[in-house]
Amino acid sequence: MARCGTRSTRCCGPLSASVAESAVEQAGEAFRALRRGITRSRGFSLHVCTCDAPASRDQFIANLAASMPAVSVHRVDLAYTDVDLLDAVAKVLADASPGPVMVVGSEDVLADGAQAPHFLSSLNLRRVEWPARIRYPVVFWVPRRLLGILTSGAPDFFDWRSDTIEFPEIGTGEALSFAPRDWKFGVDPRFSGQEREERLRELKARIAASGGADDENLLRHRSDWWDEIAELELVRNR
Repeated sequence: MARCGTRSTRCCGPLSASVAESAVEQAGEAFRALRRGITRSRGFSLHVCTCDAPASRDQFIANLAASMPAVSVHRVDLAYTDVDLLDAVAKVLADASPGPVMVVGSEDVLADGAQAPHFLSSLNLRRVEWPARIRYPVVFWVPRRLLGILTSGAPDFFDWRSDTIEFPEIGTGEALSFAPRDWKFGVDPRFSGQEREERLRELKARIAASGGADDENLLRHRSDWWDEIAELELVRNR
């Protein structure tokens, strides 16, 4: 059921320009895969994202929220909750506008020898309650080294998993930049009208989030995004 997203690029020394750009492009592919999974979800769905750098993870989550301005993206930090995860997620959705929920902090729970078994057992035992109580996507963010521990510790719960997406290791600043579109010339003909509108909102949110940046690579991407916006607007007005 699980499928891999992108693979991280590791290097002992400083990243070359080409390798660094490749990692940014991989991050863009992973980002689009996650966003696509969330926007296409109807009701509860479970996604797992691996990311080893908390700062980059937080930037990816911020970018996700910016790319979906009409949706409330929520966050539950396991390091700061002492209640069952299902109850914590349900409370977040009850107290605010509903939307996808990002679950972070699993590394803190799994590092606690007393808390980890109870946490994993609870995920398994309450598996059947999730679709009934949670009608929105849930995304687990976890360091790559803990993915096996998490999924093998609660195999029944993670049977709900729609996909596993790997975010590569990139700098925090680079997380503002994403890969160029897959379709190189004109508007992707595979897009429906709704998908074109979603793409427009996503591109405009990316440009707004990267305002004031002077990084050459990011500026190049901004130029590509503006070009794509112009093409999408042209198709919209035909």
